Amino acid sequence: MLAGLAAAPVAGLPAIAGVVADDDPLLEALAEYERLHAIERTAWEAVADAAPTSNRLPEVVFNGNRVFSILHLETMRESSMGMTDEEIDDTIARLRKGNATMRAEAAGLEPEYQNARAVLEAHNAYAQNAETSEVLDAESAAQKAQDNAN
Repeated sequence: MLAGLAAAPVAGLPAIAGVVADDDPLLEALAEYERLHAIERTAWEAVADAAPTSNRLPEVVFNGNRVFSILHLETMRESSMGMTDEEIDDTIARLRKGNATMRAEAAGLEPEYQNARAVLEAHNAYAQNAETSEVLDAESAAQKAQDNAN
């Protein structure tokens, strides 16, 4: 699968997002890139439309998109070429490092999770019209879990 990703152009990757797990950090990063790219394109168009008519460039198009400056043209050229194998490897390595950091931080949240779950279970028992003694026992257990976590 990764070999296929390396060969695919960046713009085509969101189309295969359904093939990989929904929480794949690489695909999430690419989707975020596409979202930010659309915002950037909208901003460039707003700037061009706001310019006085006398200062406007003739419409310049590259790869089906309007171009507003040499910097914009160069940026579009770079993105149309896709990522190099080294850039893909670097991106995957950074995503893995970030994912490992998130997992390490999440491991420290287990007591907080257990406490929150106990409180929600106590509330759920109450909401289902359980007998009063069961609700009190669940709330007591939740309070004990919260006290032990602190």
